[in-house]
Amino acid sequence: MSNKTHTIVVLSDGQTWNTLSGCSILVIDDKQFDDLCNDRIDAGDLKPIAEIGLADHTPPAYDEEIDLDGEENDAAADMMWDQVRPDANEENN
Repeated sequence: MSNKTHTIVVLSDGQTWNTLSGCSILVIDDKQFDDLCNDRIDAGDLKPIAEIGLADHTPPAYDEEIDLDGEENDAAADMMWDQVRPDANEENN
C-alpha cells in the first residue's frame, strides 16, 4: 500500500467533495447570496468581496523520493526530507 496522501474538501452535505487545489473560500454580499441560492447566478460568476484561494501543499509520501537534480540541491533535498519525515536522520545514523 502506498503512503501517498491527497487533500480534499468535503462539503456539508457529506457527499460533495473535490481536491483542494483550485477551490476558494469566498466572502459575498447578501444580494449575491440570495441570487446564488435562487439559481439566478452561478458560483463561478460571483464577484467576491474577499477570496482565499486554496492549494494542496501536501508533502510527498514517505516512500516517494524528492526529485531535485544536481549536487547543489543535496542540502535543499535533505532539508525538505527532514520536514517530510523528521525521523529519517535517526534511521540513517
